Amino acid sequence: MPQCNLLSMPQVSQDGGFSCDHDWSMLVYYKNAYQPHLLRETGERSATGIMRDDLLMLNLFPEVPTNSYSSRNEIIFVIDRSGSMNGDKIQSARATLLLFLKSLPPGCLFNIVSFGSTFSLLFPKGSCAYSETTLREACQLQAAMDADMGGTEILAPFKDIYNKPPIPGYSRQILLITDGEVTNVDQVVQLVGRHAHETRLFSVGIGHGASTALVRGTARAGRGRSEMVVQQGLLQQKVMGLVNSMVQENIQGVTVACEVEPACRVTLVPKVPPVIFGGQHLILYARVPPATQVKKITVRGQLGTSPITMEEKHFTVVHDEAKSLHRLAARSQILQWQLDEEEGVAEDMVALSVASGVVCRHTALVGVDQDSGKPVPESPCQDTPMLGYLSRRCNSSGTQNAIFLGLKRKLLSAVGIRSGLSTNSCRQELEYRIMPRSLLARKPSAPRRTTLCISIRSIESFEEFRSKVEDDSQPPLDLMVVVSLQQFDGSWGLKDASHLTTVPLDVLSAANPAKGEAAWATALVLALLEMKFGEQREEWELLATKGHAFLAGCGEQPEELLVRARLTLESQ
Repeated sequence: MPQCNLLSMPQVSQDGGFSCDHDWSMLVYYKNAYQPHLLRETGERSATGIMRDDLLMLNLFPEVPTNSYSSRNEIIFVIDRSGSMNGDKIQSARATLLLFLKSLPPGCLFNIVSFGSTFSLLFPKGSCAYSETTLREACQLQAAMDADMGGTEILAPFKDIYNKPPIPGYSRQILLITDGEVTNVDQVVQLVGRHAHETRLFSVGIGHGASTALVRGTARAGRGRSEMVVQQGLLQQKVMGLVNSMVQENIQGVTVACEVEPACRVTLVPKVPPVIFGGQHLILYARVPPATQVKKITVRGQLGTSPITMEEKHFTVVHDEAKSLHRLAARSQILQWQLDEEEGVAEDMVALSVASGVVCRHTALVGVDQDSGKPVPESPCQDTPMLGYLSRRCNSSGTQNAIFLGLKRKLLSAVGIRSGLSTNSCRQELEYRIMPRSLLARKPSAPRRTTLCISIRSIESFEEFRSKVEDDSQPPLDLMVVVSLQQFDGSWGLKDASHLTTVPLDVLSAANPAKGEAAWATALVLALLEMKFGEQREEWELLATKGHAFLAGCGEQPEELLVRARLTLESQ
């Protein structure tokens, strides 16, 4: 068994020095990236508890196809419909929802949850199979969706989702879109983390007012990814990038077996291995007595319809005075106890925390009132003023200092805002109403406010200013028309293809080399997407994947048919 020490670690040097006028980066490629890696760190024999025993750490990065398109997923779209989403935000969200709905693979499960002060579900009893009927119901909701649900209360809809157990054979994933902030971020993040082993969560924050703690915290706790979108014209691109990850194949039903001699109980952390998605790795810890010999570790799971098995018999022994792996295992165990809110583990948590030197909620620093001898209660959340609603007025008298909250300096300079600007012409000034954070949960009819005026030079109107600071433009209408005309199975009709390409129907019919009309029409629209909307590929890539699957199902060779379609369109 090889041993790991500092002398065997690689060293990197650079010839010719380095100039600090740019970033320095290095790419490291694994020789066998998908091979399980097992480490055994020796314990401190004079210590007690976990620090005395040996510690196993299994690193697993399974090979999951990154371009897969699986129907074995349950995807729940959670959208903020509070009053602050009014206007361009809800319009962008509606367009994004339509793109999302059209991109889902047939046979998957889906649902739409709208929330504000209350919440509602498209399918109250739970997610339904994606079919022509359910897609029609979802599109009806999408067309009528508005920002008319009051404040921002997200904990209740999340509880409703998590109270329903995942459907066997499907990986449940949540996509959250919000522009607001809530006061109970810790509760929401903890709830998401408690179910991370069975449900993955992605989140998108819209605009400057979106809470980064909520958006990034929930995605981190839910083992997903997050995006903060200020330019709403990028919303579709960002969201579809996340959806592309959500519809990939994944490894479900992961089990781990550890063969040791002499036979003894081996406790894994985490105790329930989570679903493994493409691009994600799995780290497991196990505590074994010093005299135990590890024969092999076997990991089994299900990738789509194919069972997979990975075995590892060789491991590297690590002698680390800092006992880094032991402390990582202790941290993982403590986090699991805290997320699961298990009862009767407080003493075990304290003992593990003290032995490993890893702080937990029971061993962290606590302030004590010297007079009463009691712990000092947590300070209430500060009622910090923040940006509320925005209005416009014109004023031609006096000069105001330019004060703009929530934007970086480079954005201010981009539109020519300076302190103390004056001009003889009529100035457009923006009025921000500053209100307590707690009032943002509900839209007051007449909030108290302090007016801050902003003088803007060389900008003729508020609309022009808004377009420069925050691009609220909608995606090209033509693309959304293409999206809306796609059928449930991923196809387009020939009449629709004629309308979109502006090529006469009889010309397209005469040039049809395919076995069916729908296949030819689909190839024409896919070719049109590549020719006209190439820069927006991330937005329609899943639509194209769905279209390719339809062509293959029709007995066609998709690439050959696409070449014929491109030649037909280029000749017109």
